[in-house]
Amino acid sequence: AAALVLAAVARTRTDAPTRPLEITDDAVPPVVASSPPSPWTLPRPGTWRRLPPAPLASRVNYTMAWTGSEVIVWGGFDTLNRPRLNGAAFDPVRGSWRSLPATTARDASAIAVMAGSDVVFVSSRDTRRFNPTTRRWAAGPTLPVPDGHSIGDHIVAAGRVVVAVTEPYDRDRPSAVFALRTGAPRWEQLPDVPVTMTAGHTVLAAGSRIMIFGPPVDDQQ
Repeated sequence: AAALVLAAVARTRTDAPTRPLEITDDAVPPVVASSPPSPWTLPRPGTWRRLPPAPLASRVNYTMAWTGSEVIVWGGFDTLNRPRLNGAAFDPVRGSWRSLPATTARDASAIAVMAGSDVVFVSSRDTRRFNPTTRRWAAGPTLPVPDGHSIGDHIVAAGRVVVAVTEPYDRDRPSAVFALRTGAPRWEQLPDVPVTMTAGHTVLAAGSRIMIFGPPVDDQQ
């Protein structure tokens, strides 16, 4: 289903202007996607069905998250690397899209996880929470990425807690771990990971525990 969502987001709307649509900020009026040409029904097991066009301009490197009832698509960049600071949600049962309300987010490149009742978007510049039920955004504390580290993509949700593991540029340094609890004014630093995180490592949440899988780095185990 995710592949079809990707195709629907990238697909050009038939009523779009011939020149590229540029979105320079979040002051974009809500857009309602047109209804599917035929009554929407979920595809039968083992089959695919094309989604209706998304109410979004074409983009790449966007963020996606599953809320339990909707697919959230947000951010990304156009072909000229200009940020797309807007998004939409797709309901696979109703077969319909709805535009997300505007936000003052500064970074179109973020990692999204579902933590409790909120979708939390984390980037090196800001943290934002979106509640799909109330359709409200809330600003959160910026992840305090240590000097010499990158945010990487090792961000997971353990229940209502968001956990981020950074990647140091110096492979002799340990990775830092931070946790953000619902309503907390700042990220809490946890004990460092005794290995250096790389793109070959994966972080998984199992209940209230965090597990890290990956090859050893040099003499690390």
